[in-house]
Amino acid sequence: MKTMTVSGLDIDESMYLENKPFGLMLEALDDLKKNEVYICAGTSPSYALWGELMSVRAKKLGAAGAVVNGYHRDTKGILDMGFSTFSLGSYAKDQAPRGKVVDFRSSIEINGVIVNSGDYVIGDRDGVCIVPFDVSTEVFNVHERRR
Repeated sequence: MKTMTVSGLDIDESMYLENKPFGLMLEALDDLKKNEVYICAGTSPSYALWGELMSVRAKKLGAAGAVVNGYHRDTKGILDMGFSTFSLGSYAKDQAPRGKVVDFRSSIEINGVIVNSGDYVIGDRDGVCIVPFDVSTEVFNVHERRR
């Protein structure tokens, strides 16, 4: 599946008073394409970056899953709908008023790995792997030869 990258930022109380409590989160979510994976980084692990309502919208748009470098919430609802979600674990606090999405379809970094929109993401219960688009043909050809 291909990635759609999302960059978040922790905020302070004065920034929350602006007219968009979630920043560009709704725009980023609505921009998901069929079979894309929402992948988000850039915030502290003090609140959830993904939840059931976002999963419902993403699934309706045909997205394949979500990967967040942080927490998710609403685990039962996400599991019940069968939406693939990868995170550091579950946590009840939601994003507002703690963080905002500040950009999407731009480069992000997760633990030293640069991820660009259009890169491939492969995941299972043990974690995820990012395959950069510009080397994806070579990587997948080597994989096929070794099967």
